[in-house]
Amino acid sequence: MLSDLHMHSFNSDGSATYLELIKRAKQLNLDAVALTDHDTFMGVNDFLNECRVNNLKAISGIELSTYKDCEIHILGYNIDPNSKTPIAKELNNLETARTQRMQLILQKLREFKIDITIDEILNTFKTHSVSRSHIAVLMAQKGYVKSKQQAFELYLEPHKPAFVDFYHFDPFSAIEIIRQSGGVPVLAHPGRLKLDKIDFENLIKKAVNVGLMGIETYYPAHSKNIISLCKKLANKYNLINTNGSDTHNIDDELITDFKPSKRQYKLWGCKMRGKLKFILIIFLTVLAVNASTCHIYKALAEITNTDPKITLSYQGKSAVFYPEKYKIKSKVFTHLYEGQKFNRSAKFSEKVKTLKLIKSQGWTSEQAFGFMFSGLNKDIERWLILNVSTAPKNAKVVFRPQNDIKFAIIKEKDGQQADIKTLYDDIFEQLMFSDTPKVKVSTLPIKAEITTDYCRQETFLRSRFSTGFSSSSAARKHNIRLAFKKLDGLVVPHGEIMSFNKAVGPRSAYNGFVEAKIIMGGRYEEGIGGGVCQASTTVYNAALLADMEILAANHHSLRVSYIEPSFDAMVNGSWSDLKFRNNTGRDIYIHSYCTDSSRAVVEIYGLQMPYRITRQYKILSRIAHSGSEKILDYEGKYSKYVKYKGQTHIVQQPKDGMISEGFLRYYKGETLLKEVKIRDDRYAPQKGLIVEGTLAPPLTPEEDEIIDNKANENDDKLFDLDRILKGFENILQ
Repeated sequence: MLSDLHMHSFNSDGSATYLELIKRAKQLNLDAVALTDHDTFMGVNDFLNECRVNNLKAISGIELSTYKDCEIHILGYNIDPNSKTPIAKELNNLETARTQRMQLILQKLREFKIDITIDEILNTFKTHSVSRSHIAVLMAQKGYVKSKQQAFELYLEPHKPAFVDFYHFDPFSAIEIIRQSGGVPVLAHPGRLKLDKIDFENLIKKAVNVGLMGIETYYPAHSKNIISLCKKLANKYNLINTNGSDTHNIDDELITDFKPSKRQYKLWGCKMRGKLKFILIIFLTVLAVNASTCHIYKALAEITNTDPKITLSYQGKSAVFYPEKYKIKSKVFTHLYEGQKFNRSAKFSEKVKTLKLIKSQGWTSEQAFGFMFSGLNKDIERWLILNVSTAPKNAKVVFRPQNDIKFAIIKEKDGQQADIKTLYDDIFEQLMFSDTPKVKVSTLPIKAEITTDYCRQETFLRSRFSTGFSSSSAARKHNIRLAFKKLDGLVVPHGEIMSFNKAVGPRSAYNGFVEAKIIMGGRYEEGIGGGVCQASTTVYNAALLADMEILAANHHSLRVSYIEPSFDAMVNGSWSDLKFRNNTGRDIYIHSYCTDSSRAVVEIYGLQMPYRITRQYKILSRIAHSGSEKILDYEGKYSKYVKYKGQTHIVQQPKDGMISEGFLRYYKGETLLKEVKIRDDRYAPQKGLIVEGTLAPPLTPEEDEIIDNKANENDDKLFDLDRILKGFENILQ
């Protein structure tokens, strides 16, 4: 019998799909195979089913990565991948640890300007689990390194800059877990451990004591001496010999020669130099004539009891369950047998008789199974959930705010579930005359909870509110439009909280915002994101009119011109946010946009309101301002407005402060239902600011002419003095 009991697919660190592995196995005329992906059963069910279709014997398998002084791999065979076995919890831990490890590796690579993401790997390789091999291949494909090997040598190997150690559990625990899960533990590729004979046998002894059942004796990299030693220890400790190619890439490992490195190395006392060539096809053929491996598959298959069995099938999918694996826990049978002794070791035929007796007492088939085979019904139903049941898809509203028709509805789709009652009745009836019942699963529909008609009720306009910004600077207009672009199309599910800061993101240059006027320290200054508060204020007022539950809204320190007092909503990135909860019972949809006439508009859609809401404010008192302050523009901050002494520019007009209140009024038609006070606010008075230039003013034309005339007069005087001095010179001569 030709077999390969050690193969890897893309579900771990292989490159082939399980279909490609099966196709290659058929080309090589293999009789039996096993899929043994690292630390996962993903794809095993599909692999086994496809092998049945192709008349290829197959065993469920897995390869666990463990560590004890060095990395040790343990193969596990004949484990039911659908059962809630002890190994399932450990695999979840390993998967979590692997994901965290890969994320840390990618983070380290980004420090070297190597930009690769988890999603990119998953999409590229169509895999479900990311490994270092996937990262290395993608690094080569994107040109960061020349080859996969170079990626490992430079970055991914131990002691290299992007290496991250991995989560392990020890091999002895792995062996125990495999045995507890009903499987067959086998030591994988022992030749790679590089242990001497004594250490290797000590490892085997300890492993056998906790349940080791086999050694992967026949492996492409094993020398004749290693194979001989493995066979000797297998015979000594009553272990089975297994074989496997450990293929990760069908092109590289099933077609090309196996070529170890040229370096000299010592393995179990045997010195090996130069190239070793193992053509895998020949290697597998040798196994066919080796007496100890002719029945490897059979030995593995017979370790666990396979008869009787229950086979379930549904639309090309099937699963086999072995009732004998499940022990009876209930003492009810002693009463039903009328004193006849019944114990856990009862034959299956006796259990079936008891099942019939229980059924005759008026129990349902499902109840009888629950008592007779504790856990069997749970495993059956778990398989049904994964392979038969489909969850209904509720109708869904698709919000398209930029379209003329803003709402589209995706119709609901009913799901299905297995007809449990009929299933157990069929199993029961067949068990009366057969130990191997085969049952086709029938289904029942599951109606979607949310229908198209229900969704149509959601698409009403609840509120619309707008503010104007036509007189704003170009920078401020940009910020308002950008904030609204980020908000547009936002869906807030019922019960969820809308956060303005979260929806819009940081007000930073990186996020696209620019400098414009903001209120800082009781005065207007230039700052990143100026104008965003008008966007938040517009959203706030629309939320009020839509009757949202306001959780956070803060007023500015000064009055703003674009909204009435007590209806502004100041936001910043650090401590002030606008938050409200959707308490309407349905999802709400936000459409935010700016018109060509510079109006900021917010529309909120959802369940139709039974009333309408208006806003009202009251000014309780005013706080007088203290005039204006004049400052000299020594820094040239206002140089485009003022330059010389005497030139002034009004930066900020003085304004009175106030104390105000905000109210909402609820109407049914024209009837006022209630008035609710929502705000008490105090706005500080605004001190005026006048700036004056600091340079000396230029001369007027008249002043310039006077200065020129004076200069001419002085020139004349100098001329007369010169003439007098010359006269004195003549006299002296």
